[in-house]
Amino acid sequence: MSTDQNPPLTVPEPLGRPEAYASPPATCDVVMKGGITSGIVYPWAVCDLATRYRLVNVGGTSAGAIAAAAAAAAEYGRHRPGAGYPVLAGLPGVLGGTHQGRSRLFTLFQPQRRTAPLHALFVASLGGGGGGSRTGLALRGLRSAAMAAGGWWRLLLGALAGLLLLVAAGASGAAWGLLAVVAAVVLGAGVGRLVGRAPVALGVAVLVLVAVVVAVGVSGAGTWATTLVGVLGWLLLLVGLLAGTVWVLGRVLLRDVPDNLYGLCSGMEGDGFEGSAALTPWLTDLLDRAAGLRSGAASGAASGAAERGPLTFGHLWAGPGAPRIAGTARPESPAINLEVMTTCVTRSRPYRMPFESVGFYVDPGELRRLFPPAVVDWVLAHPAPVGGSPTDRRRRRVADELLAPLVPFPAAADVPVVVAARMSLSFPVLISAVPLHAVDRATNTEPLDRISAALMAVATDQATEADAAPGDLVSEDAVVREAVRRLRAEGVSLRADRVWFSDGGITSNFPIHFFDSFAPTRPTFGVNLRPHHPAHPPVPGDESSSVYLPIGNGAGRAQAPNLFDAAGPTLPGFAKAILDTMQNWNDLLQLPLPGFRDRIAHVSLSPEEGGMNLAMPPSRIAALARRGQLAGQVLRERFSLPGENGWTGWENHRWLRLRTSLSLVEVAGGQVERALGPAGSHPDGTHSFKDLLDLPVGGAPSYNWENQTQRRRARTAVAALAGASPTGVPETQRLGHKAPQPMPALRITPRE
Repeated sequence: MSTDQNPPLTVPEPLGRPEAYASPPATCDVVMKGGITSGIVYPWAVCDLATRYRLVNVGGTSAGAIAAAAAAAAEYGRHRPGAGYPVLAGLPGVLGGTHQGRSRLFTLFQPQRRTAPLHALFVASLGGGGGGSRTGLALRGLRSAAMAAGGWWRLLLGALAGLLLLVAAGASGAAWGLLAVVAAVVLGAGVGRLVGRAPVALGVAVLVLVAVVVAVGVSGAGTWATTLVGVLGWLLLLVGLLAGTVWVLGRVLLRDVPDNLYGLCSGMEGDGFEGSAALTPWLTDLLDRAAGLRSGAASGAASGAAERGPLTFGHLWAGPGAPRIAGTARPESPAINLEVMTTCVTRSRPYRMPFESVGFYVDPGELRRLFPPAVVDWVLAHPAPVGGSPTDRRRRRVADELLAPLVPFPAAADVPVVVAARMSLSFPVLISAVPLHAVDRATNTEPLDRISAALMAVATDQATEADAAPGDLVSEDAVVREAVRRLRAEGVSLRADRVWFSDGGITSNFPIHFFDSFAPTRPTFGVNLRPHHPAHPPVPGDESSSVYLPIGNGAGRAQAPNLFDAAGPTLPGFAKAILDTMQNWNDLLQLPLPGFRDRIAHVSLSPEEGGMNLAMPPSRIAALARRGQLAGQVLRERFSLPGENGWTGWENHRWLRLRTSLSLVEVAGGQVERALGPAGSHPDGTHSFKDLLDLPVGGAPSYNWENQTQRRRARTAVAALAGASPTGVPETQRLGHKAPQPMPALRITPRE
């Protein structure tokens, strides 16, 4: 019989009470870092901030994207009974509870049947499955291999040579061989642990084997030959079982994991977790409950809610009480703006979701493997609308028909929030990637040309028929149907390739640049996750020792080192340091910048906390949640309460950004002034920057000014920018003199 219970985790006051969030006097933005189970840090951090601030922009990556989605949903449901931030505040207690002897956090990550053996070994390797020692891990690997489809006979085949030798050695030889092997393993492992050198351990093991064989022969207890055969039999048996285990689990990794969309867990219901909600259905229900919508994914929706989920970006943009925004239009000032990062490994680049433009398609069958039925039905019922000119619209409609059963991915406003969050949380191999589909024009040139030709032919026939029967108009639907009929009769088809989206943390694990502004009108808080600094270890029982917010303008500039070789040089440690650098360098460069470092709270984690530790005990979950609350509290107090100098952190932050931004304006002004001066002239007679600026409306080589007012405003802006140039200004009078350091760079970068 199974029992469910929650740990003694009490929601701190006043985070569990709806009235604590009734009238926030200020607004803010929040960005959260990825980290798989480290996301347990965020609920209380966000709730503490929400007691003072109304969240306007919320963003994150991976687990930070899950937290950001939940925070946006809670903001949407702030004033709805049974919804809002109290739902979010109760989350650590829910995840710290147990179901059938396993934590609910653990049961979110459910493997499918064919990937379950490798998942069991993976969990054991992390210390969550009773396989902490190498011997225990080896035994768990053997058990996992036996669980796999066809695993037992592959293990038997691997062990066959050893079994035959043991039969040949007889009972006496097999027994003495077993004794020799056990003694060699025990003594070799013991010596190796003492001296820390594998060659010494191997040498001791070999000596023990030789000594036992010789001792048996000299004592007359058996013959050297049979004992030696027994030793070889047991060794071959062990090696064979190891080889069979590698063979079986290697097949799972190389065949079954790719078949499961490159993940051990798809996010949906898995094998051996009956009665426990998997990640994506659980998240869908959580978002709907926090927003105060009726859930179509699971039971437990907020009672009395009139709207039905799933929660979409159109809900958030409109805000509670307003009609959901539909279609492609993103309002200039959305009520709640959620942005999360995902990584398109097919195109080797990050994407910020929701997508600004359409062009992707979904496969209904693939979608049903990753999302609950209500979410899939919504996506399929809301394909991106067809816009543009009549010609472009007809081409798109014909292409959509030829690509069936693929369905256009929804426009930004119609995308369910859970889809974006799940596309951001797709930790490689652990959680399945999300495939979309797109038409590559380079490989579809001929069929695209045939579509245009078919539409032109139908239009020509239509015009001829109209001449014969004036007033008999043919609808666009009829034109599209006829073009599709002709193209299919000619065997024309379009090819849409899979476009794989994996974890957002691959390209930007802490997108603190989200919502950044030259002149911010509200703070954008960041919560960063990092290992403990060697000089600042955690204090047992004091969670505040694991939370850091720089105090003073000069603090927080130093980057904590990655001491991967502190315990001695290892190749895996070096390789991991390389991967960490590739993943995080761009985000880390921003952390020490002025106007960034003062608004980022750092939460330190030990190796057994967060990350891939799926089976954390309730006490550890409670500790992480408490650290999150402290991070939110220190940010809230620093930015809202006056310091010793009488200024709030928010006022000082705006002053820092003003000084930094004006320094960059001065740099840009100097570049513009040089371009307008003699340095901008070209001896070959081509137009200089100044000549181009003087061109009349309609006189430019491309992208002409639309009118005289636009041209006049451009000239005024350039003149004002050039006027900020530091040329000829004494050093002490320049805007960059004694400005906050380090000085950031001014450059044009693409939007993700």
